[in-house]
Amino acid sequence: MEKTYSLGSEGVQQETERAAYPRITTLDGFDLSSDRYPALNTLPSGVHLHVHDVRLPFPAGLHGKYDIVHTRLLMYALTEANLPPVIENLVSLLRK
Repeated sequence: MEKTYSLGSEGVQQETERAAYPRITTLDGFDLSSDRYPALNTLPSGVHLHVHDVRLPFPAGLHGKYDIVHTRLLMYALTEANLPPVIENLVSLLRK
């Protein structure tokens, strides 16, 4: 089974995870800004970084694409009011 992985960080985590889990074929990272991303031409094969606000719905093409959705430090960026839609947005990424 092809495995995909979604992370919320500035790209360093994707590089580390790619080395630790070579059977995962794709690592997609999302963050509010690309300011802290490493140079895209230095990323390992299968690692892709994107800009997206998790408080907004993800594009339909990403729905159901991921086996695993991992978030890190997201709790510090959320309020109680925006937690339900964020959870809904993240769950929409998971395969059924």
